[in-house]
Amino acid sequence: MTPDQSVVRSQQLEAGEITLDQITEWQGSPETGPISKNPTHMTAPEKTEVIAEVSTDPALTELRTNNRFFMVQLYYERARKGDADAQYQLGLLYLTGNGAIQDFEEAARWFELAAEKNHALAQYELGMIYKVGYGVAADLEKSYMWLNLAAAAGIDEAALMRNKIMLSLNSEQLTQAQRASRERLGNMSVADR
Repeated sequence: MTPDQSVVRSQQLEAGEITLDQITEWQGSPETGPISKNPTHMTAPEKTEVIAEVSTDPALTELRTNNRFFMVQLYYERARKGDADAQYQLGLLYLTGNGAIQDFEEAARWFELAAEKNHALAQYELGMIYKVGYGVAADLEKSYMWLNLAAAAGIDEAALMRNKIMLSLNSEQLTQAQRASRERLGNMSVADR
């Protein structure tokens, strides 16, 4: 396939005139030539419900031109309304600085909101943040508590890190951290009912 044909196919794919399956069917045909089975350079953007809402809002047109604001906006409204997964995703954006400016304090804030709703991955990330002290004061007891909750939810990495932190706590700190885990889990269970 010539570069010109590739551009045309990409434009047709983005416009919805052809599908990725059609392109892969043409692989090796005389008209199109061989084409990679790995279509990463030709994936059509997924249009989710949230993206559809954002793309029709004229007030957010400027946000689309700046990816940082666009990525944050995708999750912000849902996160603000209490969606734990959106809060977790927003926390990841701020933690990694991929799609937003890196801001550990904001990451910790959004992870905590999601973690309090029993979001296991947010509990894990919050435990790690308390371990290293990015955006919050380092606190091994809080780190242990959040990692203990994430481990109880099945996050293997959380169990490994919790066990490492346990070695840094004295018996009084460990008892307090385990008590806090039980209380937090009990409060979450009551809230889920």
